[in-house]
Amino acid sequence: MHTTAPALQLDKFEVLRLLIDWRPPTVPVVDVDQLKCDFSYDVATHKQEPRRYRMILDFKMEEVGKQQAGTGYAIEARLEGQFTFDESFEEAKRPIAVRISGLNMLYGSLRGVLAGITGTFPGGSITLPSIKPQAVVEDVEKRKLAQNAKPAVPTLKARSKSRGLKGAKAQPG
Repeated sequence: MHTTAPALQLDKFEVLRLLIDWRPPTVPVVDVDQLKCDFSYDVATHKQEPRRYRMILDFKMEEVGKQQAGTGYAIEARLEGQFTFDESFEEAKRPIAVRISGLNMLYGSLRGVLAGITGTFPGGSITLPSIKPQAVVEDVEKRKLAQNAKPAVPTLKARSKSRGLKGAKAQPG
């Protein structure tokens, strides 16, 4: 069997933050009828190695019950993924490809982590829904564009800490 290397390789991922809150119902029966999810991310490229990227994915999820709103799982997670593009992959297409494929890979990893960990919770194992990564990226990019269109407000400088990709430079979005 002949295999070829993927255009984008997930070299490493780490869970930087994981908060899982099980909120037990206070009524006899609660049907979870809504799952609220929110995604955001930051992408950086390596200064010396333009084929290497880093994505930090932030994810929030909350189950909403029909009979009781604040019940079920509330989850917050932050993951970091380090990626490398195949040399033949067109450089101009890398920024969008790392967003779509990187999000897909990190979210898939998060789904597995959560399914395993929540299996020990009273609510049982949670299986996050499948997503359309391209639609999620479009939504995140629209929100970032809208935020950048607002007047600048002075903020405190965040401390800078590069994890894994020394010399990484931030990329818009």
